[in-house]
Amino acid sequence: MCFTARSPDVYATGLPLASPYEVKGVEYDQSIPTIEQVTGIETGLRHTSPYQIIEYFKAAADASDRVSLVEYGRTYEGIPLICAAVTSPANQANLETIRGNNLKLSEQPEIMDPNVIRNMPLVVYIGSGIHGNEASGGEASMLLLYHLAAGQGSDLNRMLSEMVILIDPMINPDGRNRFTQWVNANRGRMATADLADREHNEPWPGGRTNHYWFDMNRDLVPAALKETSHRLSFYHSWRPQLVTDHHEQGSGATFFFQPGIPSGNNPNTPKSTVDLTRRIGEYHARELDRIGSLYFSEEVYDDFYYGKGSTYPDINGAVGILFEQASSRALKTQGVDGEMSYAFTIRNQFATMISTLEAGQQLRIELLENQWKFYSSSRKLFEKASVKGYVFSMPEDPAIAEMFISLLQKHKIKVFRPKEDFRKEGVKFDSDNSWIVPLNQTQGRLVKTLFEEVTEFGDVVFYDVSSWTLPHAFGLHFTELDSLPDKMLGPEILAGDLSVKGRIMGGEAAYAYVLKWNLWAPGVVYKLLDKGISARTFSTEIEIDTGSGKVGFDGPSVIIPVMQKQVSPGEVHKAVREVIEDFPVDIYATGSGISVEGPYLGSSRARPLRKPVIALITGNGSSSREAGEAWYILDEKMEIPVSLLDQERFSGTELSSYNCLILPSGASRSWKEPEIEKLKLWVKKGGTLIAVRDAVKWAIESGIIDEELVEEEYTLPDMPYNELGKARREQRLSGAIFNTRVDNTHPLSFGISMRLPVFRNHTLKMKPSKNPGSNVAVYTQDPLLSGYLPRGQKGKIGGTASLIARRSGAGSVILFLDNPVFRGHWWGTTRLFLNSVFFGDSF
Repeated sequence: MCFTARSPDVYATGLPLASPYEVKGVEYDQSIPTIEQVTGIETGLRHTSPYQIIEYFKAAADASDRVSLVEYGRTYEGIPLICAAVTSPANQANLETIRGNNLKLSEQPEIMDPNVIRNMPLVVYIGSGIHGNEASGGEASMLLLYHLAAGQGSDLNRMLSEMVILIDPMINPDGRNRFTQWVNANRGRMATADLADREHNEPWPGGRTNHYWFDMNRDLVPAALKETSHRLSFYHSWRPQLVTDHHEQGSGATFFFQPGIPSGNNPNTPKSTVDLTRRIGEYHARELDRIGSLYFSEEVYDDFYYGKGSTYPDINGAVGILFEQASSRALKTQGVDGEMSYAFTIRNQFATMISTLEAGQQLRIELLENQWKFYSSSRKLFEKASVKGYVFSMPEDPAIAEMFISLLQKHKIKVFRPKEDFRKEGVKFDSDNSWIVPLNQTQGRLVKTLFEEVTEFGDVVFYDVSSWTLPHAFGLHFTELDSLPDKMLGPEILAGDLSVKGRIMGGEAAYAYVLKWNLWAPGVVYKLLDKGISARTFSTEIEIDTGSGKVGFDGPSVIIPVMQKQVSPGEVHKAVREVIEDFPVDIYATGSGISVEGPYLGSSRARPLRKPVIALITGNGSSSREAGEAWYILDEKMEIPVSLLDQERFSGTELSSYNCLILPSGASRSWKEPEIEKLKLWVKKGGTLIAVRDAVKWAIESGIIDEELVEEEYTLPDMPYNELGKARREQRLSGAIFNTRVDNTHPLSFGISMRLPVFRNHTLKMKPSKNPGSNVAVYTQDPLLSGYLPRGQKGKIGGTASLIARRSGAGSVILFLDNPVFRGHWWGTTRLFLNSVFFGDSF
């Protein structure tokens, strides 16, 4: 059906592929178009582009009454995100009713009859290609769609009547598009396994990531990206019981399927889910045995972090399965036991898609009951728990709290206002600026894992991060609630309750507009500055008389005079009206420059703001993730343009065009003395250099700034060789949350409280600066808030510096030892980053 060999050279795999790979006993309806008929490509002989996959899915849906196709969103580059729902024609005619009944398992489990559940179709979600250059799953998805749409036989008909199969062929089309363009354009008629060949060597940043160079397989919890938000919406519109996530791994491996490392399961995952994962694995083993492919399980990969495509289902009542096929990347490569073809990798992915459906059909009732019990037991689970819920607030910047609420709602978590003010652990929570998230709700298990702080672990080797406490990422004030009577809960916050636009308070200003500096102020101010409107900022407290009465600004504020030298008052009024359409800020109108309290608005204590002209160093050697995260925050969230400069062309770039330069890890790897001197001179003439993580080490060692790193070396004790690998991994700081003490009088910490959590995933340490006033953020003495801290690091982080800002001539050097924009959702520290962009010349 799929793999008719055309050339032994192309299909050389080390394993026999003399005959097509077929599903035993299945004939195919000739009225359903094949992949080759639609795309012109025989499977395995070329990498299909996103548009060709979309074309085939549309053709199959048009030709088959078993297939319906939905576009559930678009990527940043405008490519459709698609998913095919495949089931029997009778089920297709009743699909919305099936979907609605399926949701009752999770949303209304208390009304479900066990006898009804046993007769419900199972919903299976088969996802591929979240890493764009792991392409074999997308090809296999087309094979699966053809098989299900065209296959004939009583066994297949029965399967389709008992299941709704959701096939998502490419979760990251932008990355796949980048990858397939490269490999298809850089190969000739004859495939080569030469690893030095261009086809095998994608240029930076590669096709793994999305448009903004994010690893999307880490985004299911923070949901920072557009694609993830669309995917979550679609996922929760169905809430499947069995979910697969098809990936590729290094070509030196074989084929992996879960379960992963037994000790690596998150303790919030029910044992029944773990047991079902193991039982489903038996089906994959049998199918791979049948075709003679090597495989492994219960190694390497864990099921701890819920932000991945295979683990997020586990905390949503489903069973998630990760597959990792050894990658050919090109049409063929050197595998673990000889040459391996793209066709071979596709065959294995397709085989395990088939075994997934077989397992789903055989275990249908158990999988349905597993989800039902997951949700029906959720409320009871927390009746005896010591923690009943969480309360959080953000009085200094309510817009951040609303962003957090919006994120929780993407996960179908309910949030409530308190009925009245109350105090908890000495902190007052006002009813108009506080919110409660009870554990006694269907998503209670998910609430627990998003809010809890954990510092003790059974297994201390993590495939990804060890903590993701979301309130810390947003810089929120939050605490546990050990009691939560019904009378404490006010109304539920609905999506329509959240503000989406800013406001002008007091009507049209006669003299000036005043903006309180908050998370969104950088975007607002940039738009005004870009229109030629001047603005000034106060760091001192002021109180002004506005059209809405007297208003106090206890932190930084921005003054926008109506009378400007370059633009008319009408243009100022128009610009202010426009920016509140784009950003959730309140701007106050005043008719006088006289302050009720504090300096007058024309005081020299109000510093003029310069428009940032930003360059971000990218290219070979630089961290595409760190660069992409900074680019995303500035470009996508704040709507501030960024010039992406290739580090290899730095020596020939005229830096005087920019006043802010961002340097991610590795971006300066190829620079020598001429580039270093060029950068020093640019800083001394007034430039702001922002160095992140490993770039901090480079800046210090290159003499850009005279700060010091902490020199230390942890030596492992003598041990047997077979214990050495694990011992080394236990010394990795894979990702944990730490507390810092912030100098909130510093311009870079405008609008930020004295304690700020930071995310740390490295072991670099920086001594506090000896230069007075330069230590913007320093780790507290006992800083660990949540996550795993290696034994060799305990007691060594407290008192070291996280953020140092220094003047250098007319410019400044800002050292972020911890990535402030980690994965695009650490909004607490993102404020420090944005302040650095705007106030780098203000200290």
